Amino acid sequence: MADDSVQEFFVDEALNKERLDLILVQTFESSLSGGASRAQVQRWIDEGRVEVDAAVVTRPGVRCLTGAKISVRIPAPAALTVLGEEMELDIIHEDQHLLCINKPPGLTIHPGAGQHQGTLLNALVHYLGNNKSVSVAERPWIVHRLDKDTSGILVIAKNDAAHRALSAQFQERTVDKEYRALVLATPKLKNPAIAADAGVIERAIDRSLKIRTKMVVTDEGGRAARTTWKVIERFDYGALLSVIIETGRTHQIRVHFESIGAPVIGDKTYGNFKALPSKLFREQQSFGRQALHSFRLAITHPVTQQRLTLEAPLPKDFLALLGVWRGYRH
Repeated sequence: MADDSVQEFFVDEALNKERLDLILVQTFESSLSGGASRAQVQRWIDEGRVEVDAAVVTRPGVRCLTGAKISVRIPAPAALTVLGEEMELDIIHEDQHLLCINKPPGLTIHPGAGQHQGTLLNALVHYLGNNKSVSVAERPWIVHRLDKDTSGILVIAKNDAAHRALSAQFQERTVDKEYRALVLATPKLKNPAIAADAGVIERAIDRSLKIRTKMVVTDEGGRAARTTWKVIERFDYGALLSVIIETGRTHQIRVHFESIGAPVIGDKTYGNFKALPSKLFREQQSFGRQALHSFRLAITHPVTQQRLTLEAPLPKDFLALLGVWRGYRH
């Protein structure tokens, strides 16, 4: 039986005087386990698992000052057993330490509520785990994540040492990440994404207080986020962009481009596409996902220490969508 783990950190200036529960949600948001919901945080507080400056705190609304030391005793996760499932993997690179794949759109990374099969982890159990059911806690494989409907490069560790080294690179932001995104634009160049050939979006991102599954840009609090972009190709009602994220916030690209009036085409959560002609509006609806692809990833190999640059071509559905946008004339 695994023991509880203890996480300790100090409140930074951006979270000064914020509620304890919100500080915990934001702090754990970027963890590889998927973060912590407000309900989870509430349980930790109720159970006396949270201390502020060495004193147990049982009220989630307590305001914490910059520099306060927060300690959280996180309960050991229940064992989750995953069955192997044969699935075709588009392998970009493989050696004894790493497996790098081009993830197709629609593939969920990890089993969750309501889905226990058909995930990348099921495929990895088959491919790397000799098709035996395994406890997730025993396997280091997943290093980082992509949204279910985002396609592109994923790096998978084959052993604990590789997992630790790669996880450190993502946390320390030494990984170079470049995406391709088709965003909304208008013929009169009214939105910033195509008013210039390149640009930077630098706005903090926080979880929405109204809809907890959504993220929003904010001028107060939140976590710093920086996205740079340049135009690859222009269309009458869109622009294909090269996007580089210097931080890895939840939904960062989608939220940042929505904030400047250029949502990623097909994004059901953040997009408003009423400005599109009816033909293109129907196309983005039938596309069924956000037009976002992890195109290039550069990491330092955990053993050889050589820089490894990986690229994944755009999937067929994305290429077809570009063809429609390319061929449309207003």
